[in-house]
Amino acid sequence: MCIRDSSSGGLQDSTGAGESGGPGGCITDDTAGDHTFDCGHLTFDVSVPSRCLRESCGLIVDVHGRTMSGPMQEANTRLKALGLERGYVVIQPNANPAPPLSAWVGEADDATVVDFVEQAIAAFEVDSDRVHLTGFSQGGSMTWRLLGDYGELWASAAPAAACGIGLPSAVVPLLYMHGTADALTGYGCAEPYVDALREHYELAGDGEVVDSGEDHVRVRYGSDGPALIELLSHDYDNGNAILGGHCYPGSDDPGDAPGQLFTFACGGDEAFAWGQSVIDFFEAHPRAAR
Repeated sequence: MCIRDSSSGGLQDSTGAGESGGPGGCITDDTAGDHTFDCGHLTFDVSVPSRCLRESCGLIVDVHGRTMSGPMQEANTRLKALGLERGYVVIQPNANPAPPLSAWVGEADDATVVDFVEQAIAAFEVDSDRVHLTGFSQGGSMTWRLLGDYGELWASAAPAAACGIGLPSAVVPLLYMHGTADALTGYGCAEPYVDALREHYELAGDGEVVDSGEDHVRVRYGSDGPALIELLSHDYDNGNAILGGHCYPGSDDPGDAPGQLFTFACGGDEAFAWGQSVIDFFEAHPRAAR
């Protein structure tokens, strides 16, 4: 992994040898704007703010769920749009085959995604202390796996609507969202998994409610250091019996993308927008000493 050398404007690897940014490998265009790159067996939608050609930006990987695509993910998180405002390169991978049959395939897809991310870090001279990961549903499951297998890569992470199996291999600040009315991934797995994470991070105490309303609550365990977990639970329901609360709060997803089965928006007057919550958390939690 490379980090920016502030004295030269270039990149330094772990041995101190300089590396220049620019196209290479799967990255065939390092200009500003929206790009789609083929890498291995996957395609990646990438948004590069123009400011990131002049300064070292952060990077967000935003992973969609089963039946979805990168454009559907963007319709729900708006992280490409938010990244343009905040100074983040945003990568939204696309699973195979095309929606509605798209699905992530464990380790094979995980390795390809990480390989592409590492290429993007070098090509766009990304600040490696601001490399973040989020995913929804099956993309949330990938997020948990990548935290377990590649924990040191991520400054902070925000899985949603998915319970993990393993535990992070590094102490990474976590924002974890799960709907209490989730019909696909029942909420019953959420709190026990958070308890396992707290034990793993050695976090004691009952947690602090940092935000709440009639239909949501956000509980923080830990401090502002790397050993930090926030559980954001909500009672929203998008009205589809298949999904229930398996939805994105604050989304206005129209549900009309090619191959899309239904909207993933919660569909009400939610108190927060998931994508906004994610980027706010990432901005507040660059890599800390660990």
